[in-house]
Amino acid sequence: MTRGLRVASTCSKQALLRSEVGALASDYGLLDQNTFEPRPNYWATLLWRKLMGTTVLDPQVSVAPNTYAYAQCLKGQRGGVMLLIINADRQRSFDLNLPTASERYTLTAKKLEDTTVELNGKPLRLTSGGDLPQFEGEPVNAGRVSFAPTSITYLSMETLVMPIVSSYRERY
Repeated sequence: MTRGLRVASTCSKQALLRSEVGALASDYGLLDQNTFEPRPNYWATLLWRKLMGTTVLDPQVSVAPNTYAYAQCLKGQRGGVMLLIINADRQRSFDLNLPTASERYTLTAKKLEDTTVELNGKPLRLTSGGDLPQFEGEPVNAGRVSFAPTSITYLSMETLVMPIVSSYRERY
């Protein structure tokens, strides 16, 4: 889903409709059809909407196989950049050397099939009143930043800092 949002953003689209191909035999909804609880794709889409601006940038990041990098202007912050790193590799971490401090929003799950997703290690859930939780990033210093296998990370940088040096390593 996140890759689809990035592609759509490069085409000057104002809205993106999600197709439910095969919806009778499969369930790909953003909300659980029985409990109406948000599913993992919901949280990834919501973070994209809250953090990513409308101007698409070249991330200038060399990535390894199964790792994807996207960059857009930071929403609401003139001169800011939001870098998105998707590490789809199941065994290897991915490292970047950031030239500036940033704020990190990392989505992970204990298992790929889980219906619960964590933001910076804390489960994302609606509040008892049914409201969205607060989305708090974690401060990250300039320097080496590691991205765990099967994770999605948004890095908010208040000033434009490209290029970013990257590396790829085995998970130990």
